[in-house]
Amino acid sequence: MLLCPGPAILCDVDLVAIIAVIATATVGLSGAGVSLYGIHRTARTARETQVRQRRADAYLEVLRLMEANAHWVTASAANLEMNSDKEWSKYFEGAYDRKVPEAPALGSEAVMRAHVAAFGSADAKVAFKAWQAAMLPIDEFFANLGFIVIESNNGAPPDSEQIKPLLDALPVEEQARAAFAEAAAKDLEE
Repeated sequence: MLLCPGPAILCDVDLVAIIAVIATATVGLSGAGVSLYGIHRTARTARETQVRQRRADAYLEVLRLMEANAHWVTASAANLEMNSDKEWSKYFEGAYDRKVPEAPALGSEAVMRAHVAAFGSADAKVAFKAWQAAMLPIDEFFANLGFIVIESNNGAPPDSEQIKPLLDALPVEEQARAAFAEAAAKDLEE
């Protein structure tokens, strides 16, 4: 029994019951705090996982488009090199078997730039810019191909000397593409 304030009146309060109520409340509040912390941590982990998955998907799409572009460029370069001695008009009329994959879609580089800008790490952005720089001579060659054929060669296919800048640019593009793939892999490992 406890003494109650006032004129020496004994209170009928059980000390164990008071301690049990206080302990139960403390454990309950602690459990609620731990539960809230766990929920917050799970939500944060889910957000991080979602961002990581979107980043991986973006990198895969960029690499897929780069590979498709490289496949088209390489096949086109091989055909130009093989057919440089054939009559150009017959080449375009289909008289010669040319197995060139479909050219990349016009917006594919814009898609790549958007993915890298949105999800790329600093290293991936630098590697992508290096790849774009490596693609410039290739793009310029194909942009000028009609001029080479019609104006410079009077309809004849480009000769091996005219194709040389394209062939020289291919290994540079391949190295830049590999560097981007490494930067993307490094970013996803972290």
